[in-house]
Amino acid sequence: MSHKNEKNIWVLNKIPPLEYCSISRAAKLLNCEIEDFLHWHDVGVISLGINLQKTKGILKIKVGNQNSEENPLKLYLDGDLTFNELTRVYKIWSRHSKVYTLITTKDDLIPPLIHTNTLSTTYELNCFISDIWSIDSRNISVLLNDTENVFEETKLSAISPSEQILSNSFQPEMGERPVINLDNIFITKETIDIIHTHALSGKPLPFMEDLINSYENENHDIKPISPHKEKLSNFIRFLIQSNPTINKNILSTTANNRHKILRDYLDNLKSKGTEIDYDIPSSPTLERYLNL
Repeated sequence: MSHKNEKNIWVLNKIPPLEYCSISRAAKLLNCEIEDFLHWHDVGVISLGINLQKTKGILKIKVGNQNSEENPLKLYLDGDLTFNELTRVYKIWSRHSKVYTLITTKDDLIPPLIHTNTLSTTYELNCFISDIWSIDSRNISVLLNDTENVFEETKLSAISPSEQILSNSFQPEMGERPVINLDNIFITKETIDIIHTHALSGKPLPFMEDLINSYENENHDIKPISPHKEKLSNFIRFLIQSNPTINKNILSTTANNRHKILRDYLDNLKSKGTEIDYDIPSSPTLERYLNL
């Protein structure tokens, strides 16, 4: 059944689209509850964000090594582009998640740490960030029952950079960790539109890997997992098939135990000096990989 004639959420509410809004505002727009957003976030089908004001920490950005001369981070660090140009002109960085400024010493910028392997390069930038950043924790439903109703977030990520950015994460300094509560959680227009579309169709929200650009085609077809994530899926399958201990235990246990077994095994390999270009995905993502 087609929903092309259905009005979008902004027309229904008779307001121009908002770039982002609080989850309490979004709950009114979508006729749902705040706890619904927390649930969708925790299971990994949407990503909620927090609005930051000049927060200090380390930003790690991984880019692929193909077309290394057009590496967006290299162009930025060489002074050829600003982050504003990366965002607005080259459509590479997130328009929601701002890099406020790089941290400087008395004389100059603190140089980034650069880690390179055959497939990718990771940059570690000392910087201040601002605006809307994704909350990486997948247990924020606890805010509904926590008597203090707040907790500190230790890791954030930029919202929807281009596919040239393989991954990114921001670790706030200890004293800079943002305090999250129900009043300062935000949701973007893109996510509101996705929720509304699935409410009309009655179909479950897909995992985050399927959400990226999946609404750019007319039929709203699910976008295949990107080549980078296919490599990760194949890598996990290889681990399970090649290691007798993992193979014996992992498929007969719970999702949480499965995630812990793989995480501990990868951490052990890294501690022994094995170079692994992947981080263990979240438990919901892992479950999806194992059912490809």
